[in-house]
Formats: sequence, C-alpha cells, structure tokens
Amino acid sequence: MINIIKTILIFLEKLLPNMRDFFEKVRHSFTYSLLTYRDLLEEVLNCKPMENYESAYVIKEEMSNRTKIKIVYLDSNNEPVKKSNGNIYGFCLFARNLDDEIKDIFGDKKIIIIK
Repeated sequence: MINIIKTILIFLEKLLPNMRDFFEKVRHSFTYSLLTYRDLLEEVLNCKPMENYESAYVIKEEMSNRTKIKIVYLDSNNEPVKKSNGNIYGFCLFARNLDDEIKDIFGDKKIIIIK
C-alpha cells in the first residue's frame, strides 16, 4: 500500500513541479517496515536534484526503534548540492529494519557513497 501511495506522490511531483518539495516531504514521512537496497536506490534516483550531481552520500543513524537514513547529493567537487534558497539538497528515510544487502554494504561504516 505504501508503494502505491509513493508512486502517486512521485507522479504528482512530476505533474506539479513547483510543489515538489511538499510531495517529497510527504513521501519521506513514511517509515519503511523493511528498507531494501532497491528501495534506497529508487529513492536516490527519484529524488535527485534538477541540477547536475555526481553522487550521493548516505548516512545511517541508529535510533531507539528505527534507523534514520540521510541522503545528501554531491556535485563534481564532492560538495553538497544546494537548492536555490541555499539549503542543502537531501532528505531522510526511516526504516524499522534494513535488508541484508544494505547491512552488508554498510558493514561497520556509518557512511557510504552512491555514484
């Protein structure tokens, strides 16, 4: 059900680009029961900035009852991409559990880079 709602919100983001920030915030307010690596990659690709970017760093933060995943897009100089208002372009995801693939990729690290 959550995937259907997210698909609708992605469609609305494309249909109403001036409201993209609003739809992204709504879409990212959900907590995944299980976040897969595929889900993570889809989020990174679906939410990429309109401006050019080279990669994204992903930070994993363990919380008491869920995991916070913070994504920040980087330019060719490995600096955060900024929005026109000066804010850094990125977002957070929340998950109760991470799949084994994500756990393996992170290993004992807190940060990974996706190119």
